[in-house]
Amino acid sequence: NISSTEIEVGSTIDLAFFWQAINVIDQDYTVFLHVRNQAGNTVTQLDYRTFENSYPTQYWQPGQLLVDAHHFQIPPDFVPGEYQLVVGFYNPNTMERLPLVDDTSGENALPLTRLIVRPIQP
Repeated sequence: NISSTEIEVGSTIDLAFFWQAINVIDQDYTVFLHVRNQAGNTVTQLDYRTFENSYPTQYWQPGQLLVDAHHFQIPPDFVPGEYQLVVGFYNPNTMERLPLVDDTSGENALPLTRLIVRPIQP
């Protein structure tokens, strides 16, 4: 769930991720959120531990539905334009990404939405 897909530079996006483990997770993963330009390049990103590291992924139970609220600020010097938000998990020790069910990206990353970043309006 994303608060808005059209924002001004410097604005904050409110995100609510709904996670569900399918199997037992034996290690802690880090979430990555990438903002990619139309060429597919990551131009800004946020990496964080779920629930502000208070409930790491290794404690998630199979079938348990979790809602993780987070905020992401678009930098004030960000170039206005059209972008893609992409999310996934990786092991911070190996940098290996967690496989996603039915991954169509080929990189274990879930495309979330198109994001329009506008200049600040006077």
